[in-house]
Amino acid sequence: RASVLGWAIEFLQAFFLVADDVMDASKTRRGQPCWYKLPNVKNIAINDSFLLESYVFTMLKQHFGKEEYYLQLLELFLQVIQQTEFGQLLDLTSQDEGSEEIDLTRFTLERYQKIV
Repeated sequence: RASVLGWAIEFLQAFFLVADDVMDASKTRRGQPCWYKLPNVKNIAINDSFLLESYVFTMLKQHFGKEEYYLQLLELFLQVIQQTEFGQLLDLTSQDEGSEEIDLTRFTLERYQKIV
């Protein structure tokens, strides 16, 4: 069961990374082209990230659905997703889109702590 929970966390992380790469227009991830950069993938990567996220909940239901702590486990995963998405929003809005100059005054310790 611990391994299933580990895989659920890995799928969740993959969901975040695929989506993040698209949002940040990243070129590489861990020394390889980003998933969405592959010619046969492109914007399908957005849907792939959704599938990764949904499969997290399929795994949780299949392996933990009858446990009394199942609802707490779901709420924990949902909380992590929400906090990560808020952090991503703060990251994406830390600079004016299309601006060539980086405004370092927008990077404060308070903003950093909200992102992480």
